[in-house]
Amino acid sequence: MGPISINEFTTNKSKGKVMILVIIDVFSKWTQIGPLKNVKSKEVIRKLDKEWIKKWGRPRALLSDQGKQFISEELTSYLTNNDIKHIISSTYNPTGNSVVERANQVIENALKCLKNSNFETAIQDINFSLKSSYHQTLGTTPYEVLLSYA
Repeated sequence: MGPISINEFTTNKSKGKVMILVIIDVFSKWTQIGPLKNVKSKEVIRKLDKEWIKKWGRPRALLSDQGKQFISEELTSYLTNNDIKHIISSTYNPTGNSVVERANQVIENALKCLKNSNFETAIQDINFSLKSSYHQTLGTTPYEVLLSYA
């Protein structure tokens, strides 16, 4: 699994800036996004556990950037205890996380379009759109790859 990232977005309905955790399965391009209460490791672990591991199981590996919350002892310990290899992209190398960088652009544009919508509904709509959009590299959608239906 991976890459994952945390990005700051501005929305009208969320009363300012919000941090969103972006998790992508590289094979299926299945993407899950969700707002974070804060950017501390404990919150990242909580969201990762709730939004991914409890639903889909433990990944073999997790790719992240070098954000403090990703290289912390707390997250490292969590990943080790769950037998998840942690791969950290090199500094100042967005191409090392190019899959998530592209997704971040799509998410940012979608949030701009949905800026006057209810924030929770916008997140749900974006999650649905990311999973049901055709990927040329897959020749289908992430829904089709992961769940065998479109």
